[in-house]
Amino acid sequence: MLTQATAANPRHLAGRFAVVLLAAATILAACGSSGDDSGASGGSSTTAASAKLPALDNVNIRLEGDWPHLDPTGRTPGGGLQTQVLTNLLYDSLVVIGPDPKDPKKPILLPYLAESWDSTPSKVSFKIKKGVTCADGTPVTPSVVKRNVDVRIEAKTGVAQSYGAGPFETVADDAAGTFTLNLGSPYYDALYAFIELRIVCPAGLDNGGSIVNGAAGSGPYTLVSAEHGNQAVLKRREDWKWGPNGITAKDIPAQVTAKVITNETTAANLLLTGGLDVSKVGGADVPRLKGDKSLVNATTVSFYNNTLIFSTDPAHPTADKVVRQALSTAIDRDSWNQAANQGRGTPSTSFLQPKADCYEPKTKDLAPKNPSPDAARKILTDAGWTAGANGKLQKNGQPLTVILVSTTITGLGNGGEYLAAQWDKAGITVDTRITGDYNTFLQRGIKGEFDALTTNYPFDQPNPNRAVGTYTGPVASSWSKGPTPEIDAEINLAQQNEGAKRCEHWAKVQTMLLQGFNIYPLASPEVNWFTKGITIFPGASWSNPIYYRRAK
Repeated sequence: MLTQATAANPRHLAGRFAVVLLAAATILAACGSSGDDSGASGGSSTTAASAKLPALDNVNIRLEGDWPHLDPTGRTPGGGLQTQVLTNLLYDSLVVIGPDPKDPKKPILLPYLAESWDSTPSKVSFKIKKGVTCADGTPVTPSVVKRNVDVRIEAKTGVAQSYGAGPFETVADDAAGTFTLNLGSPYYDALYAFIELRIVCPAGLDNGGSIVNGAAGSGPYTLVSAEHGNQAVLKRREDWKWGPNGITAKDIPAQVTAKVITNETTAANLLLTGGLDVSKVGGADVPRLKGDKSLVNATTVSFYNNTLIFSTDPAHPTADKVVRQALSTAIDRDSWNQAANQGRGTPSTSFLQPKADCYEPKTKDLAPKNPSPDAARKILTDAGWTAGANGKLQKNGQPLTVILVSTTITGLGNGGEYLAAQWDKAGITVDTRITGDYNTFLQRGIKGEFDALTTNYPFDQPNPNRAVGTYTGPVASSWSKGPTPEIDAEINLAQQNEGAKRCEHWAKVQTMLLQGFNIYPLASPEVNWFTKGITIFPGASWSNPIYYRRAK
């Protein structure tokens, strides 16, 4: 059983997500807002308060694209990261990933609207803070939390990945101040879904249309204006006082202006000229920004690893395990990292990064030995493939043609071109479909229109289940479109257990995926954030402005 007051076991939460008491040392000091590290209960130390620098005024942040809508309930189709960046500021969540008060460089699961929790594979219970109000003054009670979870379950958007198979029962006790989700089917990782569940106030639940382009939350900010393709302006709520570890309105920027800047070089130039105060930047602009002494640079990496996945649809050549083995054997992970990330990435031999929950270090023993195109060709010729007149491999008169789908976004870069070149050298005919348009790439993946596809997972939470649905589980929802019953069984066992036993099953999942050559783990990019005189807590996908402080 995981409670908010229990420390993590070395294998539980990868030894990096020990949950902490609300009375832990204040994050305000940990975030660099003062030189005082003498934290007190709730972060309300008089000494820390007197030493803090004044809160920031307006902060200009970057959105890497437009937001389709602002509805966090799952009732409106679409959404994605840019919607989440804005709704994370307009709404509160029960728990949040933030800086560990004891070591502010480490991420940790923290209480937010929940002052404590109790999580088992069969249920998740929360004690809800008192005194939380919506922007319109309506109290946020356990019954309001219940309505939000009910709406999410009814919307059926990502419910299985969030809470498991069900059936679900939601219970609110306003007198006791508790909310409980009974899971029906064991699903340990349900706790982490509450990081992303935004609590919408009754006005927004009653009138769903009002929050498609507006907001009805209890969050630290209210929406002043939002112009698609340009910017959204958010104003601080002066009465917001229930942030994680005692953060209140006095500590956070007075205003956040989120500007839509799709081009990396444009974002880099705006950082240098003062048009942006905080931005994530990748690609070729990183070295010049790192070299500019006027900027503060913070880096991180996702909990997940960018991974090459293979279609196991019986109609595809990669349904043959030998073909998948050969494709994997042609690849040098470090060379791919150089092509995709200019070497500024963290390679991993699992679909998880080492800092993630239940990462299995023994996966390094399963990587192909001495990988090269020649080694890949030998695997195929030993299996009966022969060179045709054009030098390309074939069998029974049919060429071995592989459809490679990739995109050039940060973290994948020129990695697709590297894969195509390696496979071409091995004698494989490669139908290369690389696009800079991420939506086109996503649709090809969702529809299973590939033999090999490079994924990217900029996730800011540690649980292992976030990405495996892409290449395991029901054929209808899996991008790989092939049954994986043995792996699915291990995933189910992992969700039914906790502690070391849970991680044992996740270790088997990682091992089985590699032994079957279902995936080939690559590298996760170094995520670079740059600011003008501001310290932040960097995430792989976004950086939460409630942790923004003036740099000393």
